[in-house]
Amino acid sequence: MNKWQIKDLQGVGDVELSLDDSKRVFVLFGTNGVGKTKTLEALFIYYLINNKFFNTNVHISSLPVQAISLNEREILLEKKHFQWQHLVAQLKEKREPFAFAYLGSAQRCRVTEPRITIQQIGTIEQRQSAHFKVIAKALSQGSLKNLGGLAYLNEWFVARAQASNSFQKESIKSKNEIHTVLDALNKIDSRIEKTMQIDGSGNVYLTTSGEERKLTELSSGFISIVKIIQTIISSFALFYDDEDLLNIKGVVLIDEIESHLHLEWQVKIIPTLKKLFPNTTFYIATHSPLVLSQLEEGEAYLLKRDEDGVVRSQIINSPNTRLLENVLPEAFDIDLNELKRQNMENIDQTKVQQKLLKLLNG
Repeated sequence: MNKWQIKDLQGVGDVELSLDDSKRVFVLFGTNGVGKTKTLEALFIYYLINNKFFNTNVHISSLPVQAISLNEREILLEKKHFQWQHLVAQLKEKREPFAFAYLGSAQRCRVTEPRITIQQIGTIEQRQSAHFKVIAKALSQGSLKNLGGLAYLNEWFVARAQASNSFQKESIKSKNEIHTVLDALNKIDSRIEKTMQIDGSGNVYLTTSGEERKLTELSSGFISIVKIIQTIISSFALFYDDEDLLNIKGVVLIDEIESHLHLEWQVKIIPTLKKLFPNTTFYIATHSPLVLSQLEEGEAYLLKRDEDGVVRSQIINSPNTRLLENVLPEAFDIDLNELKRQNMENIDQTKVQQKLLKLLNG
């Protein structure tokens, strides 16, 4: 088991996680206020600091946690002053290179801005530096909910299409990301062709079942799927631009994965991501019982605050083999049979009241 210890997490307190180290998907459930999102952010900070790609020039004015450890490898943090050099001395040569991404809960279904403004892509070093600055700003402001949702899909496609033409300087060419996103969408649904078109007004079109569809005309649920895939691939391309972006080693953290997803996709999203990114580890927070229903043993965890005030993880056993009505009490404290009984009692009482009224009114 992987043992996580998170000390003095802002608004939550201490958190302890015991996660099955044979798995690469860890989904956190729990009531509002127990700290699912904040725990996800703390894990992201740990992976960020342990990544050799992380830019040492980034300044972070505050962090929401005092200390984080994985299997007793502890990182001590000054909440109000990010002492980067001190951390480097702690970690020495143990930092590893890997791609990573964080998808906050906000703006996941946004397609385009009111005005199309295409930002220059720049070299991979320039993009990486800009990305780390966005992360630093979000951490300093105390929330990662917008992280991963700031790039509008239409503008993202147009910018990378512009940077893939034959006249573009080699150092800022960016063809691989578009091809990888289209390839991933085709793997999800073969009706989506591996082609994209842009008209003179900067509108992006995908072809599904032989018909061109403008991005702005697609459903928010489908856009949310595209956004999740695009954000992961775009983030991975900051570290391994010339490689197979679906198969590199990576860590992805997703808050409220069910946001904007149709019920069908709430069931399919995690198995789909596991298949698309076979070498990626996922940490996910959700409220959805449909997401829970497709998880394997060792992938689902309930966060609960114990009597000593510490939030701890409890494994949810056999989530994909038990009836949903049997697993709901454990994961969400919902008893469907009890709710049905109460509803039947209310209906019976209403019928009795109606009969009494009829007798009284003659």
